[in-house]
Amino acid sequence: MRGVPDTFNARVVRFCSYQLRSRGPLNAASDSPWVSGVLIAYAGGYGCLQCWPSLGDPALEVELESLARGRPGILAARALACATKDGDARRQGISHLDPAAIPPSHATLPPGATAHDISAAASEGFTTCKLKAGPDWADMLEEWERAAAIPDAPRLRFDFNASLTAAEAIAFAHSLSDPLRDAIDFVEDPCPFEVKSWLALRDAGIEPAADQWCDTPDAGQFIGILKPARQDAESVIRLAADTGRRLVVTSYMDHPLGVAHAAYWAAAAHAAGIHHGPAGLLTHRLFDETLGFPAPSSTGPHWNLQPGTGLGYNDTLVSLPWQPLVP
Repeated sequence: MRGVPDTFNARVVRFCSYQLRSRGPLNAASDSPWVSGVLIAYAGGYGCLQCWPSLGDPALEVELESLARGRPGILAARALACATKDGDARRQGISHLDPAAIPPSHATLPPGATAHDISAAASEGFTTCKLKAGPDWADMLEEWERAAAIPDAPRLRFDFNASLTAAEAIAFAHSLSDPLRDAIDFVEDPCPFEVKSWLALRDAGIEPAADQWCDTPDAGQFIGILKPARQDAESVIRLAADTGRRLVVTSYMDHPLGVAHAAYWAAAAHAAGIHHGPAGLLTHRLFDETLGFPAPSSTGPHWNLQPGTGLGYNDTLVSLPWQPLVP
C-alpha cells in the first residue's frame, strides 16, 4: 500500500474541500483557472491532496475513492504520509520548519511573461525565474532574448510540461542565441523522457530536468524536480545523496499547506547538499487568496513561515468544516 501502515483505517480520515483560482494560465496543458483539492486530517496531522488530470494524474474523485477503500493511490498516499509526519511534530509541540534552513525560491512566472516581468522579478531579489512554455514557444523567443540581455539578468528555467516532441525540443535548442542559451539553467520536461533524445538536448547546449519522470531510474543522470506531493521525498533524497544527483524541490502548485510540506523537504534536500539552486515554493503568487485560509507571504525569493506546530496554520486548520471520508 505504498508505505501506508497496516493499521491505516479510512474511517478516521476527515477531509475538507478547497478550490484555487489562478490569476492566469498555469501551464501548457491546462487552461482552466480553477483547481480543486482537499485537505485531509489523519493521525493528528494534516495533508494536502490535489490532482492535475491535465498532466496525467487520476481525477481527485478517484484518489479520494482509493483512500476510502483503504488502498491509497500515489497522491493520496503522499497526503497521508504528510499528515502522519505533521501529526508527529504537532504532538511534540514543535515546528517542522526552520526559516534559516529553507532555500530561497525562483520566481514562477505564468505563460506569456515578458522581459519586463522578468526584470521586475530581478528587482525583487530573484536570481532565477521559471517560465512556462509550450508548442508556441517561437512566439515568445524575442521576449526571452530581451530578458537575457537585461543587466544582471536572472537565470532562466523553462517548463514545457512535455508538450514538445523530441524533434521540436531540438529545434528549440538550436533556435537560441548564445546569450539566451547561456542564461538558461535548465529546461524541465522539454519532451517525453527518453535517454537518447535528452542526451541530444544536452549536446545541443541545454540541460534537461525531469519532473514527471523524476523517479524514473534512467532519469537519474539529469536534474530531478522533486514534488513531495507526488513522490516519496525521503526515498528520492536518500538516493540522490548516494548518487550525487541534484534536485530542485517544488510545490505542486497546490494549497498553502502543500507548499509548507514542500518547504520542509526543500530544507531536507538543502541540508543533504544536493539541492540545485533555488527551490520552487512561491507558487501561491499564481493564485488568488484561498477562501478561508490565510495566504502565504514571501519577501522576494524567501518564503515566510506561518506560526504554529508541525506545518503551521494551527487555529485555521482546526476551524475548517471537516467531514468524515467514510460516512
